[in-house]
Amino acid sequence: MTEQLRIRDELLESAGTTMLIASRCMSEDNWAMPSTPLSSLTGVGGDVQEFLRGIQTGRLALGDAAKTACGELANLMNESSAFDSFAAAALSSGFAVPGGQR
Repeated sequence: MTEQLRIRDELLESAGTTMLIASRCMSEDNWAMPSTPLSSLTGVGGDVQEFLRGIQTGRLALGDAAKTACGELANLMNESSAFDSFAAAALSSGFAVPGGQR
């Protein structure tokens, strides 16, 4: 099974950093919608405003999802570290010595 699942700590850390940056970008760099109604000759101003509201909602949702993913990556790294410590404590010190010497 170890051949099938290889997750390096530096990749998890990089993913967490990327998610945090994306989260900040989606929530902090979100521009406020214009408060005045959009007027147009063709009457599409209301549709444009609805579209912009949808974009704003989508950005906030993506930001929240990125925050959640970042937190879960951090939890995974903590659990991995805890398991590594548990496994190291459970094995005798001679486990890795060639020839079975202890």
